Amino acid sequence: MLCRNDASLAAAELALALEDKVKSLDTVDAVATVGRWVISPNAVNSVPKEVYLEVDVRDIEQQRRDGVVDFVATA
Repeated sequence: MLCRNDASLAAAELALALEDKVKSLDTVDAVATVGRWVISPNAVNSVPKEVYLEVDVRDIEQQRRDGVVDFVATA
């Protein structure tokens, strides 16, 4: 297990970090959603090598929204 490099676990960590980031803004106007996960290979007995995520970030304040987008881009 020590040598596994599971892309789905990294994607899950990113999604949770994104949730924490948006919650830390302490506003109801900022939201972020990970709406699509494409995992490859998509097999029960294979360690996922790649994950493609689509993230939607919204906020009525552009600077705050851009800060969340930058967070995702650099994570």
